[in-house]
Amino acid sequence: DFKMDWQGALDGRRKIGNGFGLNYNSSSYWFKHGWNPDNVDTKYSTIGTGGNTDMYYMKTNYVRLKNIELGYNVSKKYCSKIGLSNARLYISGYNLLTFHNLEEFGVTDPEQRNGNGWDYPNLKSITVGVNVGL
Repeated sequence: DFKMDWQGALDGRRKIGNGFGLNYNSSSYWFKHGWNPDNVDTKYSTIGTGGNTDMYYMKTNYVRLKNIELGYNVSKKYCSKIGLSNARLYISGYNLLTFHNLEEFGVTDPEQRNGNGWDYPNLKSITVGVNVGL
């Protein structure tokens, strides 16, 4: 058996602060990506424009592979030989993949609560197991 659960969000927006101040070593980011006479096609304004503009609000679109599981039910013929009524082998994964566009601002997870990228990323886990019935 196989199951897969995806989760995502579209058209969400949230204020992202860590790429836009003079803190957190972001000055070089501004100089590289902000507007200047040599970089007029950028989506970011110049340094010192303040924090109350739409440019601080980034789209939080994402798609995440939340759960995936692959299982195999062992034949009753083989189970009965070792005194079991049934057995199932499986491997599963949780939070294995996330696709989003906020990495450039230090955001590890688009669902995190903090706009400064200070939350820990979602934990990933892989589980291997056996279910048996006597």
